[in-house]
Amino acid sequence: MKVNSFIQYLGKEIPASELEKRVKEIWKANGGLVKDLLTIELYLKVEENACYYVINNDASGSFTLE
Repeated sequence: MKVNSFIQYLGKEIPASELEKRVKEIWKANGGLVKDLLTIELYLKVEENACYYVINNDASGSFTLE
């Protein structure tokens, strides 16, 4: 079974899978390997237009929602 989740706010719609994809791209751009990803936690702050993330309970950061 496949589940598609979407975040909707202020007339925008973002597939949840897109947020995960962006975190994986950030991880790879910083020299990480996808196979080393154990966990990704996403925290959406729509009032800040931002997505905060934690990778493997260690690395963290944020990016702007588009």
